[in-house]
Amino acid sequence: MPAPTPTQKIDQLRQELNDVWLAFTRDENAGKAARENAEYRFKELRSNDDKQGEKVNALEQRYYELTNKLVAFDERIKSLEKQSDRHWQVWLALGAAIVALLVAFLKK
Repeated sequence: MPAPTPTQKIDQLRQELNDVWLAFTRDENAGKAARENAEYRFKELRSNDDKQGEKVNALEQRYYELTNKLVAFDERIKSLEKQSDRHWQVWLALGAAIVALLVAFLKK
């Protein structure tokens, strides 16, 4: 089973957060210890949610940086391919010119 993605983790943490919040607000007559436990769990889940959100933002930023680099590499490769094609064409034309000169020289 693959590991959950950061977005899935965030969704899971939000669901847990909602469950804790509902339990906290529904049971107004709960004891002080239960309320403190729910508050602690709520804060813990909120902290985890914030941390996962930061991780997702960092990964998105890295994704955009790498995408930009990939675009730059693709442009560079296309430029090198064009340059290589030009060099090949020059050598091909030069070879044809030499053959034509040889044929003309040998016909005389």
